[in-house]
Amino acid sequence: MRTFLKLLSVVILSIIFLWVFLISNIYINSKSQDRKSVDAIVVLGASQWNGRPSPALKARLDHALELYKANVANYIVLTGGIAKGDTISESRVGKNYLNKRGIANSKIIIEEDGKTTKESLKKVSEIKKRYNFKNILFVSHGYHLYRIKKIAADYDMGNVYSSAVEIKDPERKFKLIFKESLITILYIFIPDYKSGKD
Repeated sequence: MRTFLKLLSVVILSIIFLWVFLISNIYINSKSQDRKSVDAIVVLGASQWNGRPSPALKARLDHALELYKANVANYIVLTGGIAKGDTISESRVGKNYLNKRGIANSKIIIEEDGKTTKESLKKVSEIKKRYNFKNILFVSHGYHLYRIKKIAADYDMGNVYSSAVEIKDPERKFKLIFKESLITILYIFIPDYKSGKD
């Protein structure tokens, strides 16, 4: 019995250690601010409200726009399909938003099929090959970036960088990182788990 309890303690402590290690990696990636010159900026989708970007999507688009205007990339790839009950995709809403801010259609590539992060990144991997992009930079909220990079690696995307949209409220940021750690664990052990956009 004593041996069993010792073994159980070791297992539990190992699980806690690995979980803390994962949360630490998610936190470290949430601070990422790469500004390397790349072929394309990839914006991960978020919800849209009747043709207008939600605050989360607007923040990601504005961040990508800032990077684009700083000559970080020549193209912007927008991801996000049509959510249940919607009539327009998140990526098309993003395209309209960027068009109004002076970005030409020829500089925007949209992916309208993905309804989850994994589905969107699968399409991004196809776009990367089709356009012969050597490297790309992901834009999303910071808590999201660790999993994005993991999925990108699983799709053999090669050189990828990231630039985080900051969440200023520490309590909200911690909650989102904690939630993301659970989603990432599910992705690691159940790759086909439908983990949603965020």
